[in-house]
Amino acid sequence: MAKTVVVKQRDRFIADRKRFFTADCNYIKISKKDILKKFGLMSLATRRMNNSKYTEYLMYLAQFLNEENKLVAMDCSKKYKLQKEDIVERLIEGFNISEKTVENFLSAAKKENLLIREKCDRLTEYVYIMNPIAFNQGYTNLHVELLEYFSEDIKKFISPYQYDICLKIFCVDYNKYKNIDCLSMVDTTRYNVEKIINGEMFKIEGAFKETKLMSWNKAKELFERRGITEVIGLPLNIRFNCIFHQDENELAVVISNNKKERYFCKLDNCVCGTEYKGLDIFDMIAKLMGIENEDDKFNLAMEYLANLYNVQIEKTATSIFNEAPSESDPKLASLKENDNIIELYNEGKPLESIAVEGDRIKSLIKNLYLKDNPKDKETAKVFEDVTEYLTYNMDNSNYIIDKDTNSDIIGLAGITNLLANSKHNLSKDLATTYISLAKKANILYQDGTAKSAKYMVNPILVNDKLITKLSKNTFLTFGEQTKALFGNEAWFNNVVAYYKQNGSREDIQRLNKAAK
Repeated sequence: MAKTVVVKQRDRFIADRKRFFTADCNYIKISKKDILKKFGLMSLATRRMNNSKYTEYLMYLAQFLNEENKLVAMDCSKKYKLQKEDIVERLIEGFNISEKTVENFLSAAKKENLLIREKCDRLTEYVYIMNPIAFNQGYTNLHVELLEYFSEDIKKFISPYQYDICLKIFCVDYNKYKNIDCLSMVDTTRYNVEKIINGEMFKIEGAFKETKLMSWNKAKELFERRGITEVIGLPLNIRFNCIFHQDENELAVVISNNKKERYFCKLDNCVCGTEYKGLDIFDMIAKLMGIENEDDKFNLAMEYLANLYNVQIEKTATSIFNEAPSESDPKLASLKENDNIIELYNEGKPLESIAVEGDRIKSLIKNLYLKDNPKDKETAKVFEDVTEYLTYNMDNSNYIIDKDTNSDIIGLAGITNLLANSKHNLSKDLATTYISLAKKANILYQDGTAKSAKYMVNPILVNDKLITKLSKNTFLTFGEQTKALFGNEAWFNNVVAYYKQNGSREDIQRLNKAAK
């Protein structure tokens, strides 16, 4: 990897640098909601190698990552970049496997862009870099140079607005003006677009002062006629920089034809498609909100626009048919009766198939502890056992309780006492360390602020018995990671679709963050 000359132009994008970067502009700050989204995508990413053992090898190597997500030696006073022979040696020692197996693993990891090798300044030296969607050593910070290698995966968990800004700043600082698919904002519309991306409400000029009752068709006609110019804030019949890619040539325009506004871009591989039909307001809302691949994207866009315009849509045959699920499933009857409890319909499913995913998550906490304490393997093993112990102290909603004292849900102090009084006899400091690492590994989810927080256990970790039901709150919290608990993937997808169609706005937002 040839050394890049970096000239950080601090006088440009000052507000955005302060908002999205650390003080030295070397790291991108990741929000809590994006961290949770990344955890949900982690298993999908590692599954690309089609080998659960390869996932274990990758997670084992994570203990050697520095904060730039590069593999370096951690077991010596002088840190150095791990070379191929170092990786082979460590994996053979750690898993008692052959050199050929390691070769196959490295090949699969490279093919799926999970662990890549780049040239260093020295001709004979390389550096191995891990995709942060698999494991990010910076946790709340992401080294900016990772954008160059893993942009397609990074934009899956960072909000499109932040991704766009950070990518532009990276291109300026590192002189990397290459064609990466991103979302470049026009200055005059940045406020509106950011609100749309986050699914938030904001004032628009054409909104009704009092709630207006309209038919489905009338509302649709109104949104089509004025939506792009009023909601997104783009000019009509004037060329401007496209908001869906880096554009310095004003390739985009909004045209009104037959009382319908449409967005066009001249770039062949942009949003207009091969037939050059352009986008209407519903397409644009869906794309900006990241739901363009969802079956109910049109209904969600209609609902969002109706709220912006202060319109109440009358129930009609058209609207009812539009709201109907794309496919029927008799099991949905149980959700309709009580949508706070989800029947998993997984009777007969082998526990081993669920345990694989649970063991992978449990191994994360061991590796996280060994990274800072490489010689303390005994405590690392205790941390794995503690995780199993916590699964015996949960209520029906997966919140931690103390079953021995029949107590209600306990907070941080209660969990610390629980671990101290258990057979593991953890000190207060070790218990605090465990809880901190468990949150990083997505074993525990902190619900609320520190003083009043409750702690929820990831249900995939319960490997001694088959869980047949999930609470709605647990499902919305851990999303994709609960898929292995369901009888089949089709039922999981139907449950996601049900909550998106019948849940509250908050439910839909949580699903967009966790269930993808």
